[in-house]
Order: sequence, then structure tokens, then C-alpha cells
Amino acid sequence: ADQTRWYRDANGNFFIPIPTKRGEDMEAADPMSSFRNDLERTIADNECNTHHWTLMHRYHKAADIINGVLDGFFEVDTAEAMADIYVWLRYSASRQLTWQRNYNTQPRILSAAQE
Repeated sequence: ADQTRWYRDANGNFFIPIPTKRGEDMEAADPMSSFRNDLERTIADNECNTHHWTLMHRYHKAADIINGVLDGFFEVDTAEAMADIYVWLRYSASRQLTWQRNYNTQPRILSAAQE
């Protein structure tokens, strides 16, 4: 057998159930419960559940979240919250997150969002 070939069981994918700490199936556990706070939950919810999403939307949401942190909307340490937002935007800058999803952004609007 060739050790460099990828094995696919009957040309299908392998599925392995991974238990949580509580021994529940991943499908049964609430994925949003694994976040430490509402800030992280809000960021993940926007990245995963927003159908139309662009870099412009991410910048606007980051600005809204920063204002929310400074106004005390999120019950988190300010330094920790800013670090979370920084990491989120670094993932975006390194193109680990999508920049354009089901939306056509005009460049002039994007440049205004960066200001």
C-alpha cells in the first residue's frame, strides 16, 4: 500500500463522535456555551450566523463592540476584551476569516469604514 495516499472509506468521509467534558455528543451540546463571555459569543455569532458579511461589516461591528465594552455593555475586563477584539481582527487581517460573503462592497464604502 502507498503510505502517501489519503485513505477514504468507500470514497466517503470519516465521522468520529467526540464527547464533551460532560460526556455529551457534540450535536447535543450548545456550541455557544463554550465561550467565556458574551463578547466572544457575539463575535462568533456574527462570524458564523451572518449570511451577508464583509470586511466593512466586520469593521463596523468591531467599532460597535468596542463602544459597548467602553460603555459597560459587556461584563468583561476592558483589557481582556480589547485583546479578544485584537485577536479577532488579526485573524481577519491574516485572511483566516472571509472578507466577502454574499455581498458586493464598493471600494469607496470600504475605505470610509476604515476611517
